[in-house]
Amino acid sequence: MNYENKKALSVGSLFSGIGGIELGLERTGFFETKWFIENDIYCQAVLRKHWSQCEVYGDITYIDWSKMPKVDVLTGGFPCQDISQAGRGKGIIDGKRSSLWKHYAESIRILRPKYAIIENVPMLYSRGLNVVLADIAQAGYNAEWFTLQASYFGAPHKRERMFIIAYPCGKRFIHLRLKKQSGQGRESAQSENSPGFITDDWSQRIQRFKQKKIQRKQGFSWCEDVRRIEDLRGRQDIPEPLFCGGRDGIPNWMDRIKSCGNSVVPECAEFIGERLKEIEGL
Repeated sequence: MNYENKKALSVGSLFSGIGGIELGLERTGFFETKWFIENDIYCQAVLRKHWSQCEVYGDITYIDWSKMPKVDVLTGGFPCQDISQAGRGKGIIDGKRSSLWKHYAESIRILRPKYAIIENVPMLYSRGLNVVLADIAQAGYNAEWFTLQASYFGAPHKRERMFIIAYPCGKRFIHLRLKKQSGQGRESAQSENSPGFITDDWSQRIQRFKQKKIQRKQGFSWCEDVRRIEDLRGRQDIPEPLFCGGRDGIPNWMDRIKSCGNSVVPECAEFIGERLKEIEGL
């Protein structure tokens, strides 16, 4: 990507995975990724392939934040295993994986970014959001939070994810008063200095950044009875697979499926990036 625009915001990525958030932000043309922190070897290889100019660091527990290059934006989805419904519910404090959040909190406190974009599963609302917000506040940051679904951007699956946008206390933005309506999901309690990410109509807000109208696809019902592969053959409502070919012959198949499954849908991050562009007056 050509970063001739001098207003581009620099990005440092934590718990990077294969870079779904960073890809989405860079699609706006106003974000430039500087470095990644990712411990998975396969994901590191993917990052080095697509961001060959960036430094890729390993285990986040060994990072000395005082020596890391400062950036305008910190991004990352810290591990959800101890938070999600599929996990054992140990939570953000006692869980071995999700407790890595404390390293993200430390990075905000020391690096002092202009924005921090934090991603996790919706279960965080009841299993740790209070801890995250308290740590953000102690670092001198305000925040608002909301959920986005891949289906908002035309995907045939829900894939709901929670996003927290943190920014230094005292920054003044145009406040957009929230109009709560049924069916719009959970929303944040916004302060008068909030950037105003939330809207009463996600479809309307998202469509503002798209040149073409989003065509939403009908997803499967959670209770649909599909017992054999033959039940799926010839169905017109099933989109073409995103993975080319079959399982045989594809290197690192399980690693690939795992990394894509853990990744943030880039369109969600792109939408957040477009909103930050508006706030920045770009």
